[in-house]
This record gives sequence, C-alpha cells and structure tokens, in this order.
Amino acid sequence: MKLKDFMNNLKKEDRVAIVYHPDSDGLCAGVISAHAVKLARGKPIDAHRNSFQRMSSKTVKWLRKFNKVIFVDLGIEKNKDQVKDITKHADLVCIDHHKIFPIPKIKNAYFYRKAEPYCPASRMTWDLFSKMYNLEKYKWISAVGIIGDMGEKHNQDLLKELPYSFEELFKISEQIEFSYISKPCKIERAFDLFLSINKPSELKNTWISKLGKEIKKEIQHWRNIHKEKAEFYPKKELVLLEIKSKYRIKSSLINYLSINNYPKQTVIVYHLKNSQYLVSARRQDGKVAVNDLLEKACKGLEGCEGGGHAPAAGAKVTKKYFPVFKKRILELV
Repeated sequence: MKLKDFMNNLKKEDRVAIVYHPDSDGLCAGVISAHAVKLARGKPIDAHRNSFQRMSSKTVKWLRKFNKVIFVDLGIEKNKDQVKDITKHADLVCIDHHKIFPIPKIKNAYFYRKAEPYCPASRMTWDLFSKMYNLEKYKWISAVGIIGDMGEKHNQDLLKELPYSFEELFKISEQIEFSYISKPCKIERAFDLFLSINKPSELKNTWISKLGKEIKKEIQHWRNIHKEKAEFYPKKELVLLEIKSKYRIKSSLINYLSINNYPKQTVIVYHLKNSQYLVSARRQDGKVAVNDLLEKACKGLEGCEGGGHAPAAGAKVTKKYFPVFKKRILELV
C-alpha cells in the first residue's frame, strides 16, 4: 500500500485517528497530517492521541475503534506485535525519522522512514502531503516542529521561505513543550489549538501563550546549580546529571546544556519516576551516536529500552538495573 492510495481511498464514513509523539515535532507533524486528511475526504479526523514508541495497552485498545490510523514521529515497526494487532482492524500509515528497524511486510501498512540526513517528522509530513494538497498556509507549523526538534541545520531551505524569525518560531515550539511539561494531557489540548489556527499571530493571548513562567524559573534553577550536582568525566567527554523536579523539564534542560554548555561532550540527564529512571542523552558534534549508546546500555536488561536519534535519544531504565546501566555507559563512551 502506498501513501497516495491510502489518502485517495479515505471516505467520510471512515474512522480516522492520528497518533503522535508528545513533543513539538510530533504535534506539528500530526497537525499537518490532520489538515491533509480533511482535504482528502472533506471531513476532519475523528480523534488524535499522543503516545511514546512503545504504545500502552490502553492506546492499542483505544485504536480498535478506528479503521484508518496515521502514526507520526513514532518508529512503531520495532513493536511488531502491536503493529499486527492494529492492522487486523485498520489500514496503517507510519511516518517517522527515528532509527530504522526491519519493516514488517504487511499488506495494509505503509511505512515512510528517513533517518539521515536529519529530517524531523514535521518536515517529512510537509514534504509528503504538500505534494498532494495545498497546505501552504500551514508551512510555518512544519518550521515550528523542525526548530523544536533541533533540525534547523539541515532544513534551512524551508525555514528561509517563511517571513518569521527563528526566535519567534522557537518560542512557539517552547510553548508546545511547556504544555506537556505542565500536564501531559495539555499536549492534546495544544493539538486542537494548533489545528484551529492559520498563522502564529492567532496564538497571542491564548492559554498556551501564558504558560511557562514557573517552568522557566525551574529550568533556570537547574541551569544555575547543575555544576554542583553533575558528575563530570573529562577524559570520556561525559556529563551525568540527576535532577529532581515536580515538572518534566528534563528535555528542555538537556537541550540547553548540550547546546550552550557542552556541545562537544555527551550529556545525560535523568530522573526517577516511581520505579523507573527516565533518561535523556545529547551529543551535538556527532562524535557519539547517543541512540546506539543507550540501546547498548539497555541491552538484556528487563523492562529497559533506549533509542532515538544519533544526536538526541532517550531511555527508560528500571530502578534496580540503573547501576548496571550507568556502569555500561561509563564503559561504552
């Protein structure tokens, strides 16, 4: 099945859902896809939901209500059992830019994957769907996702076509991140907001524009004290930092530290949630592929998994295995 066939065969009576990664790139890719679906069948999508790479059982069950499903910014081919479950009742499209795993050969599933050069999902969906439909007024949404995923270096062609500054678009991507940081369910509220507007100025004085005062203060606090709390391994070009915060600031904090403080070092930030460590890793100069690093550190550890992109990746590590995970990191770099 090809993407064009999937879109051309959409009917008003179909039940269409979009599933996206809960960050600015995933949301923007999802919104662009939703606009394309509306133009394809003359009716909006029926529902949307955020998810991580390994979907929860609730999400898989929820998807049984739909017969057409689009995944963006999620490399779901790794989870073959879940893909097979979904394709029993739905045609499936997956558009993603994470590390590519073997693609399952399923008649009613279409996988569009592009890991290199770095091409965020918001750019991929723009390139694919703007060839089929007139989405020009939503190009800025793709740019927001690109910047939010630190993909501006390889996507200058699209960014230069827009009348908006980097700072303006970065601020919008930050607001999307803050919506999830403040409360995960707000990312879906943000999706609805972005789906309802045509230009950045329409975000002025909306609820999302007012987010972030306390969150920014918390991020700044950790920027200020991180040198006191971090573990530094100069010979290994490695920085490890455990944080404790009521907000989900890990990704925003590590992006800042990696770009501004340690662009030539591997930076790993982690925090404990219940009985699991949530880990983020970054490396700006490309010397270490942090997706491979985390995958190797998690290998064979029950309930642990890692992956993502070469410059930016994440992992979930069961608390009892964290000492083993950390030891492996020190050995691997």
